[in-house]
Amino acid sequence: MRIISDGSLGIITVWQEAEGEDLRGKTMVAEVIQERARRSGKSVGEVVLKLKQFSEWNENDPRSIRSLLLDDEDPAVQECAAAWYAASEGSQHAKGATHYHAAHVRPWWADKMTEVARHGNHVFYVEA
Repeated sequence: MRIISDGSLGIITVWQEAEGEDLRGKTMVAEVIQERARRSGKSVGEVVLKLKQFSEWNENDPRSIRSLLLDDEDPAVQECAAAWYAASEGSQHAKGATHYHAAHVRPWWADKMTEVARHGNHVFYVEA
C-alpha cells in the first residue's frame, strides 16, 4: 500500500493546478496551499482534499486518477517538488495569498478578496 504524505499531496496538487506554469508560478501555487493550511490550522491533505477547493481532487475528475500515477523521475514532477520545497523554505512570491484562480475566469468569491499578484495564468488573492 502506498501512503501519501502531506508533502506528496502538496506536490501532486501543484502539478495538477500549475502543470503548465514556470517554476515561479508553481511556487506561488505551493505558497497558497501552505498558507491556507497554516492559517486554518489544518493539514495540507485536509486543505487540498476539501470539496470544491482544488478542482482536480473533485470526485469523478479524471485528472485526479492521472495524478496518482505520477513518476517521481519526471522532470515536470521534480520541478513541482522544487516549487513545494521553495515555498516550505519561505518564498513569498504570492505575497501571503490564500486563494487563486485561472486568469480566464472570475469566480464569485474574487470580489470579496484583495488581489495581490498575477503570474502566468493565475491571479492571487488574500481575504479582504
